[in-house]
Amino acid sequence: MHPLTYMNINYAKNLYGLIKKTIIYTFNSSNINISKNNIYLLILYITILVLIFFNHVIATSIFIIYFTFRSFLLPLIKSKSIFRLYYDPRLLFWLPVTALVIDFSKIFGALKSLVVKKKP
Repeated sequence: MHPLTYMNINYAKNLYGLIKKTIIYTFNSSNINISKNNIYLLILYITILVLIFFNHVIATSIFIIYFTFRSFLLPLIKSKSIFRLYYDPRLLFWLPVTALVIDFSKIFGALKSLVVKKKP
C-alpha cells in the first residue's frame, strides 16, 4: 500500500501507522480537552451498538448513512483533490477503509484517555 497522503502531506506509511498515530494524537489531545467531535463519534457508535439489540434495521440504516457521509461525501466536500478518483479508482476502496480506521482509532484513543490518566 502507498503512504497515506492528503494534499501532499504524508500522514502515515501504512494503515497500522495511521492507527497508532491517530490513537496517540487523540489520547494526548483528549487528556487536555476531549473534543466535541470525539464525543459525538462516541455517542454515535454507542447508539448504533445499543440499537443493534433493539432494532437492527434502524441501527444498520444509521450506520450506512453515516458511513456514506463519512467515507464519500465528507471527502468530496473537504478536498479539492477528490477528482483524482477519476484517475485512480482504487481510492474508492481506500476512502471508506481509511475513514473507518480513523474513526475507530479516535474512539479507542478517546476511551483510553477517559480510562487511563496521564502521569504528571
